[in-house]
Amino acid sequence: MADDDLPTIKNLQDLRTHAGERARIEGLYEVAPIAGSKRLQPAVIVLSDGTQLIRSYRPVPAEFGLLDRRVVVIGKATLDADQGPDVQQVMAPHVAPERIELAAGEKALDPVPARLPAPPKLTRAEDFERHAGRWVRVVATLKELTELPDEEFWVDATYELADGSQVQQLGVAAKRWRPHLGRQVSVVARAGLVEIDGQRRLLLTDMSAICDGDVERCGMQAAGARPARKIGGPEAR
Repeated sequence: MADDDLPTIKNLQDLRTHAGERARIEGLYEVAPIAGSKRLQPAVIVLSDGTQLIRSYRPVPAEFGLLDRRVVVIGKATLDADQGPDVQQVMAPHVAPERIELAAGEKALDPVPARLPAPPKLTRAEDFERHAGRWVRVVATLKELTELPDEEFWVDATYELADGSQVQQLGVAAKRWRPHLGRQVSVVARAGLVEIDGQRRLLLTDMSAICDGDVERCGMQAAGARPARKIGGPEAR
């Protein structure tokens, strides 16, 4: 079948309809800036509804020119890793590209970075408007850690931004976060913005890393990153 005649996958419903078929897959090329459990640091294609298709379990330097660009993938997408039970795999949607191209109107990063760029720095609530759903580095004060019933390992974190706004992060490792309580920190995670009962809430989700102070590449080595208990993307455990 010619590429122009292939079915198109733009969201989860399309994926369910055309899983395992050769298809045209449209989305955003993204790489997690930090590594989680078992060094999982996926490159993913993010569909229009936020569904993430794992392209690889580690960054692909040859594709760094595509970072944060809309792309078109010719290949096959599946609802899981499509591997046998004896193969270690992440149980999340995957994509096996024949090729990946920039979408119409997109330009590659120039020059192509030799290493992953640091995620954008957020210090105010208005920053979340521009970066909702994306990897970010929040610089804020860790104001509170809330213990959870019948739970010793996980706590919920509350941060205060420079404009006084609060950011919530559910299920961070108590032992890892507690030494930073009351301090200015950098937290690398995925930004979230939701409306609950008419009120806007700022969230951090997915696996995350925390460092004391304003640290541009916080957690961007393998050490320091930890998966959260409740995460928004493919599970790293």
